[in-house]
Amino acid sequence: MVIFVTEQTASGLVRILTTEGSAFFIRPDYLTTISPLSIKPDAEFTEEQEEEIIDAGFATSAEAKAVDYLSRAEQCRFKLTQKLIEKGFEKKHIDMALDYMESKNYLNDRRYTESFLHLRKINHLEGRSKLTKELQNRGINREIIKDCLDQFFLENNEEELCIKAMKKMQKKGKSGEKLENALFNAGFPYNMIRRLVED
Repeated sequence: MVIFVTEQTASGLVRILTTEGSAFFIRPDYLTTISPLSIKPDAEFTEEQEEEIIDAGFATSAEAKAVDYLSRAEQCRFKLTQKLIEKGFEKKHIDMALDYMESKNYLNDRRYTESFLHLRKINHLEGRSKLTKELQNRGINREIIKDCLDQFFLENNEEELCIKAMKKMQKKGKSGEKLENALFNAGFPYNMIRRLVED
């Protein structure tokens, strides 16, 4: 690969046009052994160096798609990785892009978890165990889950949520064992459910 022309964009990307006619963008941060200063017209590279530049190009493309998803809503790393794999990106390029985005705090699992819990409270009435399971399914690590849920239940009393859920289910005709099972499936502790149902 011989570079014909380069151009730096306002966002810090470098547009590369090769003598073979290929054109693509790279973020210099994705280069590990090549100095960004060596990416200039008439520069020639070894096969290994070419591969590194091409990897940087694919990582830059993965980053652009990830930014597109993040512009719509907060994302967690695990689910964002799955979405990018479905779009045809290789795992190594995804990891490069998401590592960079985490380093810049564009992607943050803790922030995602806080946002998830806030939205979940609006649309659902759920206890700790159900919320824990939902977050585990999204690849959030245990420490973040515990910290965020501890804070969430400081601000939102779990028993009050259980009472609201119970009243909502009773309006739908649930009672007795069916009511208890529904509340248990919603993640509320069994002892709390029995006490509230009996009261």
